[in-house]
Amino acid sequence: MFAIYMSSVFSWIWSSSNFSPQLGGLPLPNVIILAAVVIMGIYAISRRLPLILIVWPPAGLASLFILVSGLLSNEFDASAGILSAAIYVFIYLFVLLVAFRLMSRGISLSICYALIFIFCQAIRFPTFEADFGLGNSNLLTFLCALRALVEITIATLIIRLFVLSEVRKSTKLVWYLFLLTLSHGITAGWEGPLLANSLSFATAISQTLRWFGFLIIQLGFIVAIYRMQRAFDFFAEVEYVPTEDQSK
Repeated sequence: MFAIYMSSVFSWIWSSSNFSPQLGGLPLPNVIILAAVVIMGIYAISRRLPLILIVWPPAGLASLFILVSGLLSNEFDASAGILSAAIYVFIYLFVLLVAFRLMSRGISLSICYALIFIFCQAIRFPTFEADFGLGNSNLLTFLCALRALVEITIATLIIRLFVLSEVRKSTKLVWYLFLLTLSHGITAGWEGPLLANSLSFATAISQTLRWFGFLIIQLGFIVAIYRMQRAFDFFAEVEYVPTEDQSK
């Protein structure tokens, strides 16, 4: 997660220094960092996902989304939004597949895995540039970077406690991670509208509600699959015994 955060820091430095080397819409250091996170995610999966490496696969998938959508942004500006949405859905299917496989070890682990993937979308921060007409552009970017750093620090502590915790405490820690991810919609709801130069109370609330829906829908898929799996397991365990009338 800190690696993804550092990719935003490099974007800030890149835009402030007017460095030219870029691939698509991403500075060269971002591409290197995000690619390294993707490789580490693949490595963690190859190790059969030990709990100590739980952050790397979802972070790798999140980095893959950032990397691909960023590389394509300058090539397909007219359809960048549609392409990004399609790429995200495709990658989320992998998240859903792994979460399904982890359900044998408990629903808490599955939801934690998905939350890490979603949270990795939240730890990036926008870079406000002087030509946007904002007099305090560097200060605004610094506030966004500070917000992201605080969120990462809290999330890292929660995930570490989750990895080391007993089973009965893991559910409470997943709730903490969920509330932290949910609160991102409030703490960062102003950033996108301000970057688009359309900040108002209505746009900030709209951005916050969009994040809430984005989070709840994705977790809802996992909960629904878990409930269906439990229901099928229950029916599989119930032995059918014919009644006396049916046996005749």
